[in-house]
Amino acid sequence: MFDIPVHEQIRIAREIFPDLEEIGNGICQATCPGIDCHSTGNGPRDFRIWFEEGKGPHDNCVHKSCAAARDAAMQALYSALRRKCPTAAANQRHHNAARAAYAAAPAIRKAPADPYDEIEAAAAAGQCPVLIDDTWLREHSPVPIPKDPLTWPKLLLDSIYEFGEKILVFTKFASQGQVLHTAGVSTVRLEEHPPAFGTQPHHPRTAFPKGGQNGCWFLAAPITGKWQPNDNNRDKYGAKLGRRHAACATRFPYLVLESDEAPPSVWLRILVQLADPIVAVYTSGGKSYHALVRVNCATKEEFDVQRQHYITRLAALGADPAAITAVRLTRLPGCLRYGSGEGAQHKPYLDAAGQPAPRMQQLLYLNPAADGRSILQIASCQTLKK
Repeated sequence: MFDIPVHEQIRIAREIFPDLEEIGNGICQATCPGIDCHSTGNGPRDFRIWFEEGKGPHDNCVHKSCAAARDAAMQALYSALRRKCPTAAANQRHHNAARAAYAAAPAIRKAPADPYDEIEAAAAAGQCPVLIDDTWLREHSPVPIPKDPLTWPKLLLDSIYEFGEKILVFTKFASQGQVLHTAGVSTVRLEEHPPAFGTQPHHPRTAFPKGGQNGCWFLAAPITGKWQPNDNNRDKYGAKLGRRHAACATRFPYLVLESDEAPPSVWLRILVQLADPIVAVYTSGGKSYHALVRVNCATKEEFDVQRQHYITRLAALGADPAAITAVRLTRLPGCLRYGSGEGAQHKPYLDAAGQPAPRMQQLLYLNPAADGRSILQIASCQTLKK
């Protein structure tokens, strides 16, 4: 759209946004032009602009009430860029067509995921030089995995979250959470629905749930613990209150890698070779293995950039793009899963005799100090030290 280098686009943008600050990779932050319209508290990273070579910039703000003011500011920026575009005079018709609107979203978030490639996944798994199974992972976990599964939930959450961070725990997937664990402090039971105006909910201390009909989960992003309006979930009265959506999150430290495509043995051998900071590996209580990867993103927009990076790298190997989201429920190890499916579609797990046989969501590997070396590399270093 614009034959203007990114650094020049940013220089021109400072005429419209004087305090524009470059973060890196063409991403900038500034004071939102519609800050006076915001109905909730403001943060320094609320408003951002993405610049890409050969394309028009795209903006986003965590607040929705400022859309009109942002549109006007971005139209002004596009007008300034068109005046400086060296190809404008030679391509007037394109110039006029481009004047209609500016880009709707950054291309990085629109790139499609590659389909699963069975041959490529098998080849990647085949590069693993050792036999990997549950026992191997436990034996090479930097943090020893206790035998008692009841200790796993607290061990995991207290190890990977900062002291005092609040983590939602679920026994019902489509809910707002049943339990709140404050890392290093306590675990309490939560109310199911927002309390009546002016009332203070009672949160009694409780233990972690031992299981659920379809298992148990935790929200990978720590939250404020407060009920807040969710602009993406509205009814005729406005935004509904929730405590598990992006506006409730205090940061986005982890993403989840899981696969419904690759055979479990193939996916596990791929996981142990990834040069990424994998802090935990656990099972779903079914057949799949999940990996929790540290990305340490302060905002959802930063997470979305990381998300596309992982999808581009790993979708063809079996990674599920739908599981790589900023607000993600992931399996809580140490809890029983009694079956699969919801409502009338629920199918309990049964043993050979037809008796109920719940499955444990297993914690297999824990490394809070993961540094980007693969699990295989870390295991190799452990062997050398012995």
